[in-house]
Amino acid sequence: MDLVNFTDLLSVSTLVRNSTHFPVPASNVIIAFLLCTSVIIGTITNGLYLWVLKFKMKKTVNTLLFFHLILSYFISTLILPFIATTYLQDNHWSFGTAMCKIFNATLSAGMFASIFFLSAISIDRYLLTLHPVWSQLHRTPRWATGIVLGIWLSATALAVPYLVFRETKDDHKGRVICQNNYAASPNWESNKMQTLGKRIHVACFISRFLLGFLLPFSIITLCYKREH
Repeated sequence: MDLVNFTDLLSVSTLVRNSTHFPVPASNVIIAFLLCTSVIIGTITNGLYLWVLKFKMKKTVNTLLFFHLILSYFISTLILPFIATTYLQDNHWSFGTAMCKIFNATLSAGMFASIFFLSAISIDRYLLTLHPVWSQLHRTPRWATGIVLGIWLSATALAVPYLVFRETKDDHKGRVICQNNYAASPNWESNKMQTLGKRIHVACFISRFLLGFLLPFSIITLCYKREH
């Protein structure tokens, strides 16, 4: 992204600031600029990798797993323009409640999918190295297709809570915030709903930590140690 595009970005931030009446900090403009740069680089590089894996390489277990790993990265890259726009509006969400839900659910699904595919690649390498006979008999593209389908279904299921509980809220300062409402009720301030929301929040956090970090980390670490 050259100087002209950066000037355009500054002009956009000025327009957004004038239209929403929010002063945009310079740090937000810098972050938005970096995000826009990441969108350009990520779209080109990930798109190129996807094209090569899809059309220029033989369909094997490795290429299939890596294709979907990069696809999960590519999906996450497409989310960045929404984040950049929000930064330019000083954290004001201007895309509506439906997009707030879809945005966060898609981001979560992409995150879970990328972690699960990294784990699957580690397991596949472990099986290929330490169980070559079994791998030769069972490690086929059809087998890998089933693994890929299972990962995407699992990632989508784990992202459903963020589709359900994500809401937009007026902060009483003219700014709309896209955030979690674990009470799943328009009555945000009720003590009963706040208590229920805290319990659901804890459950979501624990499941996200266990399935999105601890389990994949343990699998990758164990496979690496067994290989070496």
